[in-house]
Parts: sequence; C-alpha cells; structure tokens
Amino acid sequence: MSIKLSFFGDFVAIHPQKITMSEELQHILDSSDINVCNFEAPIDGNFKAFDREGPRVKQSPESPMLLMEHGFNVFQLANNHMCDFGEEGCLATIREFKDATIVGAGTFEEAYRVVVKEVNGKKIGFLALVHHEFGVLEGLEDNDCVGTAWVCHNRVEQIISESKKEVDFLFVLPHAGVEEVDAPLPEWRDLYMHFIDCGADGVIGTHPHVPQGWEFYKGKPICYSLGNFYFDAIQSTHPYWNKSLVAQIEIGDTEEISLKITNIFVDNGKIDLDISNETKQHNEEICQLLYNSNAYTEYINTISLKCWKDYQIWLVRGLGAVSAKLGFVESIKSIYCALFRSRAKSLLINVMQCESHRWTILRAQRLLNK
Repeated sequence: MSIKLSFFGDFVAIHPQKITMSEELQHILDSSDINVCNFEAPIDGNFKAFDREGPRVKQSPESPMLLMEHGFNVFQLANNHMCDFGEEGCLATIREFKDATIVGAGTFEEAYRVVVKEVNGKKIGFLALVHHEFGVLEGLEDNDCVGTAWVCHNRVEQIISESKKEVDFLFVLPHAGVEEVDAPLPEWRDLYMHFIDCGADGVIGTHPHVPQGWEFYKGKPICYSLGNFYFDAIQSTHPYWNKSLVAQIEIGDTEEISLKITNIFVDNGKIDLDISNETKQHNEEICQLLYNSNAYTEYINTISLKCWKDYQIWLVRGLGAVSAKLGFVESIKSIYCALFRSRAKSLLINVMQCESHRWTILRAQRLLNK
C-alpha cells in the first residue's frame, strides 16, 4: 500500500481567522498520510523579543490549531524566526502542537533528533535544519539552551547516515537560501545532493519565500524552496510572494519515490490551487535553468552582484564605518548604528555567519575583483 506525503512552505498567520482553504486543497490534505509545513514564527505570548537586527516575526496562538484541524501533522520549527522571542516563545510554540509531531527545535538533542512517524508499517523519518542565523544550537555546550538545528553542524552527516539504518525513508527539511531569489545557490545544491549521498530519500527546502525549482538526484527528489504557503506578517512586491508549491511525494508498493508538484496561491486569505499557464511556465523555466550550467551561472552571478549592494550597507552599518560609495545619508546611518544600536553588531555577525549571506558576498567579491 502506497504512502503519500505532502510538503508545504512557510506559514505565518497573524489573523488565521481570515484563512480559508479550497475544497481542492483540502482534498490534497485529506488524501495524504503525512502533511508537513514550516511553521515560520513563534506564537504571540508577549514574550521578550530577542535582541537582533531585522524583523522579528510572531503569529497568532490560534495558528497551530487551525493547521492541525486541516490535517497537518508534522511541523518544521527549524527556521530563522523561531527564536525571535527567545526560548520562552519557542517552548510555548512547541507546547501548542500537543500531540502533533514537531521537528528541528528544542534542546540540543531534541532539535537534532530525527523524528519518526510510522505509516503502513514503514518508518518515515524527518530531520529539520536551518542555516546559521539567530537561535541555532552549535555545540553540546548548548545542552541547557533551547533553539534550532544548524544545517552545517558537523554531526549532520552522521545523523543522516545513522538514522537511515533505523528508518525506511528519511526526508531532510532544510530552511536556507537567499530570500526572494528564484534559484538556489550552487553551494546549497551541492549540500542537498550530499544529504542524498549520506542516505536521505528526499530534501525539501524552505526559506527564500518564493519557489526555487526542483530536480532529481540519484532518483531522489530535491525541492530547493516551496515558497510561502501563507505569510501575512510581511508583504513583498515579488510576483511569487503569495504563490507556492506543494511537493506531493508518493512512496509506491515497490518503494519507488515519485514527486508531483502542485501550485497554490493566496488571495485575500483564500488558499487555492493555481492552474495558470504563467505559473506553470515560470516553474518550467526555473527547473530548466538548473540544467543549463551557463545560464544558471550567469543568473547566480547577476543575483550575487545585485545582492551585494544591500550587503554592503549592512556591513558598513555593522562596522560603524563611513563609505563614500554609500553616500552621506547611509554613512550617517552607519555612524548612528555604531553609537546607539547594539543590534548593528549582531547584524554584522549574522551576515558573516549565515552561509547564504557569506557565499553570496564571496561570489560577488570574486566577480568584482576579476
């Protein structure tokens, strides 16, 4: 008997009462044995905000129940916003899911644990990981802390290979990449393929907030970014901010793994299937880009140089330096940040630590120094 899993993207709902799901979407949820989504931010409980630069995101305490009532039963908490309101906010969120399965957050051992669900006599394992941003647990010294699992921790390879011996199928759920970019960095592609080499049966990514395409490696599916399942905390002008993918994976009787991608979109709180030719064509173009090495390299190089303009401002503010290239206003802002805002230093550290930021900056610098 086959096993069906459906993976959804980033979810944040400040006003979950406004959400409705179409009958067609609910049918997908009802027909799946396991429904997974990335619960992007902690619930609101008037918890103390973590001292960090950048947006701190929270969502309604009613959001977990809404998702569970619609059939979601696995929740990915390894993401860059889960600790925006400290350990207290993270723990309160974990408690709200009650009997549902959460993965990727908690104490060190809890965060890095492969969580197993049994379906039709088969053990399905999930490991959720996030690139190095606020809240990641780096070492055993974090045993008394609560946070999220780091995608580049030196134990990850061992966790995957050893866990694969205990489960029938293993899916890795990384939360990583450059936001609002339509294709993944080469470094993430290499790492996700390495996860397959280590024993993973599929890699389903989130974080960039827009779809990033998918491919198969050694017969195993890799989805680089599903995009925003529902995200009402922040808005963007990107045309695919409110359009996302549902990765429907079916494990057949002979244990072969198939992937079906369904497009969905959000309009005034309603989540429905997206059957437009425009979206279909966009997906095809992104997937084709991954197989065209010259076009892919050109795209990544262009994006890296474009992103460098923003990173340059972040770095200058973090260092408290003055740059003629940024102009008078930005230079004044950088001095202000250095003198009065300690969070500017956390921004600098984050830019250097986060793999997605660092790899993009290094690529841009190599291009500029040619």
